[in-house]
Amino acid sequence: MCRHTIRLLTVKNEYSSNFNFCSSTFCVGFGVRGFFRTPREERYALYKPSNTETDPEFAPEYTKKERIWLIVKNLIWFTPILVFCELWFFDWLGEYAKVAHCYEYGPIKGTHLIMYGLFVGLPFTLATLLFVLEGVKAIKVIKVGQFPLPGQKVVKPTKYKYGNAARISGALLIAAVMFLFGLAAWGFVQAKEITRDIKPCEINQSVNKQLHRTP
Repeated sequence: MCRHTIRLLTVKNEYSSNFNFCSSTFCVGFGVRGFFRTPREERYALYKPSNTETDPEFAPEYTKKERIWLIVKNLIWFTPILVFCELWFFDWLGEYAKVAHCYEYGPIKGTHLIMYGLFVGLPFTLATLLFVLEGVKAIKVIKVGQFPLPGQKVVKPTKYKYGNAARISGALLIAAVMFLFGLAAWGFVQAKEITRDIKPCEINQSVNKQLHRTP
């Protein structure tokens, strides 16, 4: 079971180039489609003033400068992560997964790190990030009964919701967070079962020493 799972992980290393090409083509095609579906006079406009900005029934919108700064802030942290993963991490992970059972870190092996990282660490991290970024707002929405929250700026014209209609928006986000935490708990059981029987390392001693020297 463990060997079969690790083999599935290595498939990603073999087909990552094709996947990256297909995903890039899809994104470019989607962008071109959106460009030509946009009215000609609005195609090059990053920001178009809305006639709802002074309407008290609508949430305030970001200004042009605020939108630009919002994009820049996200690119500052997202671009280095993307470059790091594409140029090194994914390739390293594929090679590491092939011989993960040969790495030992005290009472655990590399296989434990991969299985628990995949089934537990990934959904737990996503749930934590989602809660930190949006969970607190969602709780306030449920308490106040208004969405968007008072004074909260939005990207596009958004009419305020009140009462249960607003609380549903907050409840859905909290439900998504709880689902991811539940997925992490379920993944813990699965990872424990998968790593119950880890096959011994079958590579020769010289290669084994070389692996342990690899960071």
